[in-house]
Amino acid sequence: MILGIEAVNIRNGGGLNHLINFLEKSSSTNYFKEIIVFTNSQTKAKLSHINNIIIVAKSAFDLPYFLYVFYQLWFLRKDLKNYSCDLVFVPGSIFFIDFPNVLMPQNMLPFEEVELKRFTLLGSLKLSLIGFAQKYSLKKAYGVIFLSDYAKRKISAFSPLSKKTIIPHGVEGIINNITVNSEFTLKNPMKLLYVSPLYPYKHHEILVKAIGDLIEKGLNIQFKIIGSGSQSAVNSLKSKIRSSNIEYVGAVSPREISKYLSEANVFIFASTCENLPITMLEAMSHGLPIISSNYGVMPEILDNSSNFFFNPTSLNSTKEVITKAYFKSDSLNLEAKRNLELSRQYTWESNATKTNEFLKMVYEERF
Repeated sequence: MILGIEAVNIRNGGGLNHLINFLEKSSSTNYFKEIIVFTNSQTKAKLSHINNIIIVAKSAFDLPYFLYVFYQLWFLRKDLKNYSCDLVFVPGSIFFIDFPNVLMPQNMLPFEEVELKRFTLLGSLKLSLIGFAQKYSLKKAYGVIFLSDYAKRKISAFSPLSKKTIIPHGVEGIINNITVNSEFTLKNPMKLLYVSPLYPYKHHEILVKAIGDLIEKGLNIQFKIIGSGSQSAVNSLKSKIRSSNIEYVGAVSPREISKYLSEANVFIFASTCENLPITMLEAMSHGLPIISSNYGVMPEILDNSSNFFFNPTSLNSTKEVITKAYFKSDSLNLEAKRNLELSRQYTWESNATKTNEFLKMVYEERF
């Protein structure tokens, strides 16, 4: 069996990280006779170190995605046949042509109507179009890989005829010890960290307001925010920061994120829309306690047993949970230990093995 991977719209972030790790773990196995990756030139450069795969990067794959879609409709089937592909894996989840395929939806926003309303009209329209394309693709899919049970429950209705499974992504560099917190005092601050891009559903500004209020009341909190954002989003967030104990760091490399996680002693995650929150999993794998949003998939990731869930759309809920965590360092230590153990189930080896087995099963059962 020859596996094709349509990764034309995979360029950065969690999607690229998944593609690299999946290919690294799969290229040395005997699941497939060949693996052919169809992708853009930017991603090709980041895959060049991986042995035993064939990378196809045409100029059409570098077009703006809405233009590439026309190429996919009219010409990609010929490419797949020229390379004798038997099945195509589509981690970007937009695939219009009639060819055996398995999709992996990674973006929950198009399936969360409440979250779409947090964006501008243009942003909401763009996400709605992506949602239409994904829903159309799901109807034609031979198989679908979901990253979480929450995603499966939300999206399954759009793929009634597909084989379905849940295979979460992995995390790297799981440590073997936890960050132990003693009582937070003027000499021992709560070093709170949030890693997430500046999108409306991430609720950075409510966090900044809540933590600023708590600092004014005398709680010794040092809060750092890591994440990229548009210039308008960055300017808006910075205008809300009124304490020198709150710092917007901006975008950093994956290696630097690990350094910031090692320096923190509590991680907060205030998103209301996630498929699989990788930055939260990375914090768990670093032995950090999590103050977590109670929305969507987050309770599932924390095994529905955290003492520090909160509603990130509520200023009062946000202040209450941070105050609770500040004065209950013993509970934080128990959470950290549990989180570290929970993170051990998310490995790239398991991801690659289960994905390859599912892809082969879908093909063999259909053909």
